[in-house]
Amino acid sequence: MLINILILFYRMENEENIVEAYIRINKQLIILVSGVSGCGKTSLAKDIERDFNLKFIDQYDFFKKDYNETYKLSTGEEIINWYTEDAIDWDKMNETIINNADKGVIVTGVSFPIEKLNFKTDYHIFVGRPKQECLRKRSEYIAKFSNRYKYENNNPNFEKIKFNKLEFPFVLQSQKKANIDKFINGENLSSVEVYDIAFDFLINSIQKSLP
Repeated sequence: MLINILILFYRMENEENIVEAYIRINKQLIILVSGVSGCGKTSLAKDIERDFNLKFIDQYDFFKKDYNETYKLSTGEEIINWYTEDAIDWDKMNETIINNADKGVIVTGVSFPIEKLNFKTDYHIFVGRPKQECLRKRSEYIAKFSNRYKYENNNPNFEKIKFNKLEFPFVLQSQKKANIDKFINGENLSSVEVYDIAFDFLINSIQKSLP
């Protein structure tokens, strides 16, 4: 156990030096993490934020408050369709990322099409999991925060329909418009295992880019 702890501290100490050197030389570090709800992208981004000492930015904070375009589900219900590029305030998101890039940022979200970004991304990681696994994790999250998601918690089929008809197709379409550097297949992997893959990719990529 002691050896593992020492290895971890050594790993993080070297990682911080490498990341700081990269930012100093390139004047920025922008890492994007994308994927559908329940894939583990936010947990991964938070871990990277902590260990790489970056600023965490969530794309969901830039969804337009007054957006009201609706979609009619097969159940007859009409809901606001947040899974469209028009729902995001790209100007505000771009500005926030650019203003913090010189300190290093980690950004999580569902869609990062190249034509909407006004900055150069350093690394983009996509986390993929089977649909059923994502739905299960999403259901667990809703149950955990049932006070916030009362309707979803009481209507489990609603979340499934929304995921299959809106979110999943939108994310697949967004993939084709993005420049993704690393695909992580998270099937049957723990969040720790996903992080290890992302960590190794980022550190190796940063090391190779340094003079």
